[in-house]
Amino acid sequence: MEISEYFRLAIQLYIKKLGWGSQKRIATAIGIQQSYLSEFLNRKRAISENARVRFAEYINFNYEELIALGRKLSRHSAEQLNEQSEALAGRFKPELLQLIRKKNNVAIKDFARILYISETEYIFKEEGLLPFTFMELSILFQHIGLTQSEFNKRLDNDISFNIEFFKNRIKSLRSEEKQELKSRLLKERSGLKKKFAKTYRKLNKAKKNIEIV
Repeated sequence: MEISEYFRLAIQLYIKKLGWGSQKRIATAIGIQQSYLSEFLNRKRAISENARVRFAEYINFNYEELIALGRKLSRHSAEQLNEQSEALAGRFKPELLQLIRKKNNVAIKDFARILYISETEYIFKEEGLLPFTFMELSILFQHIGLTQSEFNKRLDNDISFNIEFFKNRIKSLRSEEKQELKSRLLKERSGLKKKFAKTYRKLNKAKKNIEIV
């Protein structure tokens, strides 16, 4: 399956949330014809990577994360996703989790980190576009209700649990998905190195200024 198709699978869900009438607005914003976008969403043609990147930026999502999400969606049929949603119907509303998260001042990235999924996938789940699994909800509710300091401490102290959960996640991935995860982690590590280097330079500069004074 082509990258363009993975991207289509992901953004098609989001378009449904925005409403199909949003196509004209989005097409205009990213510089393509509405008919062109419509044909892409209906799997009649592909759109360029440049247009896909502009699309992701317009709806405020990470392009690579949307592709990764689309790749996950390609492994699940609509029937499977509906079955998962129906299993929780009447028992749990995604917006409830959103309200609790905001009330406790917890960032999306923190909950995504707990579940070892991308922020994009978490947003899709919290907005009801994708279903949470029972395991994911169980893990999240172990952290909900804690104060911010307790929450942060739990994140730091639950290393053994998180490592085991992460190992099980990796075992369920296919080889190409493992490679994708590896690339993403390497990219994040590179980003952290740059941040540390920048911070170090600032501290060094501040130290020199103090010595001069």
